Amino acid sequence: MYNGLLLSPNLDACFDSGFISFDDAGNILISSQ
Repeated sequence: MYNGLLLSPNLDACFDSGFISFDDAGNILISSQ
């Protein structure tokens, strides 16, 4: 089980804002917003 994610500051901000996410398999999901 993975419990950590290392992101660049740009991707971290996108993740925190909900613009990107990850599914259970680890694939990136990009918001259409």
